[in-house]
Amino acid sequence: MNEQRVRQTVSSLALRICDPDRIVAWEATKELVIHQGVPINLFQCDTLATGWPGIAMFFGELAQRDPDCGWDDVAHRYITEMVDGIKAEGLSTGSLYSGSAGMLLASVCCSNHFSEYEGLIRTLTEHVIVEINGLCRSMESDLRITDYDTIEGISGRLSALMTAREHPGIDRAIRQGLESLVKRGMIDGAPSAEGYLIAGENHFSQTEAEAFPEGSINTGMAHGLAGVLSLLSRAMLIGFDVEGQKDLIARIVTFYWDTLGFILGSYVWPSQISRQDYEARDIRIVAEERDAWCYGMPGISYALSAAGAAMGDYRTIDRAVELMTVALERRRGIFSPILCHGMGGLLVLACEQDRLLGTSYHQAAIDSLVEDILWCASDERRYVFQNAEVTAEGTVCMDNAGFLEGASGVGLALLHSIRPSCTPWVCAMNLGI
Repeated sequence: MNEQRVRQTVSSLALRICDPDRIVAWEATKELVIHQGVPINLFQCDTLATGWPGIAMFFGELAQRDPDCGWDDVAHRYITEMVDGIKAEGLSTGSLYSGSAGMLLASVCCSNHFSEYEGLIRTLTEHVIVEINGLCRSMESDLRITDYDTIEGISGRLSALMTAREHPGIDRAIRQGLESLVKRGMIDGAPSAEGYLIAGENHFSQTEAEAFPEGSINTGMAHGLAGVLSLLSRAMLIGFDVEGQKDLIARIVTFYWDTLGFILGSYVWPSQISRQDYEARDIRIVAEERDAWCYGMPGISYALSAAGAAMGDYRTIDRAVELMTVALERRRGIFSPILCHGMGGLLVLACEQDRLLGTSYHQAAIDSLVEDILWCASDERRYVFQNAEVTAEGTVCMDNAGFLEGASGVGLALLHSIRPSCTPWVCAMNLGI
């Protein structure tokens, strides 16, 4: 790995995105992205996904690594912009990627080990806890993905809360959230993956509703059962153990081994499994399934390795490492440098699985990913890195300074490859302990 090139590239990126006013001006000149015929503004300054909280996390990490370079001042400016937005608009959702849980995580990452932003962290914590209470009630009835998933639901919110346990009331809220997740996974008193089946009418889109009229189980880390498994397992590894938690972890692990498929000469998990297919044990796999953090074998493999570590199940750990290795070698459908469904996400997953297990199994893959991500960098681009998406019209490249599908997330991934992070930003990906 060329550590010097990583540092140079990250420094170049930092200089490009260190001024929020400049980002606002640049974003104002961009054409809106057309999605399903509808123009969409991908930049939302108050969200972890695309805005100030994610960029603040990038500079918070830089400040901890290089405390004499003034990056703490830049992080503070982004936190200030975030607070100004709260004052102007208030807090709505408590979600990780579009609400107060993401703001909380960013504040913790920029707090210099809780020496700053005490009042802000307390306010955001209280809001997240209230929102979790509401989701716990919602999960008792008509389940939606945004009730439980990493991006919007309880799993992501609990991941953020686990970084701020110094504040009162957090441990109780975490236990309440875990109990709700476990209760949802129980059917007739027994743990079952079918507890997380989404009814046809509750899918994200009409297309999904038509494809799965009797419901489906989402398998991914971002929106599916892998996010629940990772959260339950990570919580157990730091000392949280509620009734039924171990049993549900074990049952979800079995679910994944039961649904692992084989196509085109290699293993793969489907993104969604219909009720009929699951009951018939006839799992449909399509060639387009990709190897990413959000969906596919890498994110699921990390969740399985966390489960194995929590349960002392070495067979599951070994199989999870083997499958992560397969995914890192083939990189099915992966060509963008971003976190969500790109090489940046694979890089962080490889680093985090090795760190979790105290191994260096993936070092060669890590080095290769770093080189390929650096190849994507260009000083001619607005934010050094671009996200590339394949559409019906061809490959579309998009400038984005944010975390999930943008340059600040790529920068954090590159830094993570040099040495483990100084701040808990990986909790945004439902990783780490």
